[in-house]
Amino acid sequence: MPSRISRPLHDELPSADAVYVQNGRMSIEDVWANPPPTERKYRKAADSIQQLLTAGRELLEERGLAPGLGRVSLNDAIERSGIPRSSAYRLFSGGPGPLESYRIALLGDVTSDFLDRAERFEAVERTLFEHKAAIDAEDPVELAAALREIIRVGVEENLLSWATSTEWKAVGSAVLAASSAPGDHEEDLRMLQAGVLRLVRGVLPLYRDMAKLGGLRLRRGASWEEFARVTSAALEGVAMRHVVDAELLAIDRTTGPDGAQQTWNAGALIFESLFVSYFEADPNRVVSADLSTWHR
Repeated sequence: MPSRISRPLHDELPSADAVYVQNGRMSIEDVWANPPPTERKYRKAADSIQQLLTAGRELLEERGLAPGLGRVSLNDAIERSGIPRSSAYRLFSGGPGPLESYRIALLGDVTSDFLDRAERFEAVERTLFEHKAAIDAEDPVELAAALREIIRVGVEENLLSWATSTEWKAVGSAVLAASSAPGDHEEDLRMLQAGVLRLVRGVLPLYRDMAKLGGLRLRRGASWEEFARVTSAALEGVAMRHVVDAELLAIDRTTGPDGAQQTWNAGALIFESLFVSYFEADPNRVVSADLSTWHR
């Protein structure tokens, strides 16, 4: 007969379930591979939810978006994923109803995926490497020029990546629907607010690193989260508008070495202006980027 241990053998195992051990001995790997009944049920539900969300994302890619994710229904996802209808409706039975609960979960899923992409900061890392000599020179003007180029290239590549992604289209359409549709949309708004907060907090480490690199600090009264919220809102506006105004992605400025002409997008220009408004030289740093040179 199997003996019973009242506490789990690993931090990842659920504390509410007992672990059954064959002949009094079982490795952690065996326990994790053969979970107790309640844990098996939990994993099956989680797997089914993920299959339905994956199916929804495939359909979004194929069909495009309408406000509020209106081109994808729970029934569509059921048909694509093969999950039993009764199981799917039970999994999304809470909140405003199965269809809206599913769409809320789908929107959260696509937003999280974009934040988790490692390549989001590749452009910044590449530009840092290219301007290492200027950064190491400890000259305020050269440091400012390097920081400006990081903004120009980094914002450009990330803005285009975001604006052309299913994730952005899903978020943008949902925000539009929530702001224009009549009636009570508390669940949708809570989901969108949580998604925006996650986006804001996801970029904070990068902004802190940029300020540290430039020997800068936030101006008195400002906060990191406020800066991230304002810049995120501004960049999302450019991302939406560029579809009907392509010139926003190609604005010529003489910001290169010795006044050479460079191409900027509107998002990077806005970010540059906000950066000047929010940051100043840190008196505790030996060298700080001279942001006044950005106006030349």
